[in-house]
Amino acid sequence: SSSIPWASTLPIRIQARPIAGLDPTRPFILTVAVIENRKNLIPLARALSGSTHLDWLVLGKIGFGGESMLPEIKQYFPHVIHRSEVTEAQLAWAYQSAAALVLPTLEEGFGLPVLEAAQFGTPLVLSRIPAFTDIIGNTDTALFFDSENGLREILHHLRGSPDDWRLPASRALAANYSWEQTGERFTALELGDVMNTILLGAPAAIVALKASGLPTRPVLVAVTV
Repeated sequence: SSSIPWASTLPIRIQARPIAGLDPTRPFILTVAVIENRKNLIPLARALSGSTHLDWLVLGKIGFGGESMLPEIKQYFPHVIHRSEVTEAQLAWAYQSAAALVLPTLEEGFGLPVLEAAQFGTPLVLSRIPAFTDIIGNTDTALFFDSENGLREILHHLRGSPDDWRLPASRALAANYSWEQTGERFTALELGDVMNTILLGAPAAIVALKASGLPTRPVLVAVTV
C-alpha cells in the first residue's frame, strides 16, 4: 500500500484503480493529508456544510487527535469518505478523478501532494501558506484562500459539472519540478531540521551550519532520559 501522504513517485503511466465507496455519478474533491489539527480539516468541513452536489474524499492516516476529528467532520459534512491506506494505483485514480485537490493546511513542511496532483492536472485549491505559495510561485496554477469564508466562497462557486468550474490548470506546474529536484529540496529541508535539533544550544555550530547554505530553521525539542 502507499504511504499517505508520502507517495513521492506516482508515474502517470501507472494503471489507475478506483477507490470503492464513491458514487461514480457525483463529483468529489480530494484532500491528501494526515488527519490532525494542523491540517485544518474541520473548517473545510464547515465550509462544505450544506453542500449536496459533491463528495469529499480524504486520504490520510490518523494523526494526533485525529480519532476525535472524524466524527466532528461528519457532523458538518456527512458526504465524506475516508481511507487511511490506498495503493499507488488508487491514489493515482483519486488524483485523476478528483474535481479539485483542496488543502486547507495551516502548517506544511513541503507539500508533496500539490506536485503529485499537478502531474495529473488536478485543479488546486490551497490555503495561502508559505509552503504552498513557494511551490506555486508565479505560475498561476492554483486558487488560494486566506480564511474559512474565502474557502466557502470558492466552494460555493463549484456548482454543476466540474468541467464548468474553470479552475486554473495545474499541469504546467509539474514542468517546473523533476522528482530529483523535489527529492533534493525535501531532503535538504528535513536535514536542516535534524541538524538544528542536534545542534540546539550550540551557537558556534549553528553559525557554521548557516554558512554552509543548509536551511537552519529553529526546532524546539524535549529530551527525556
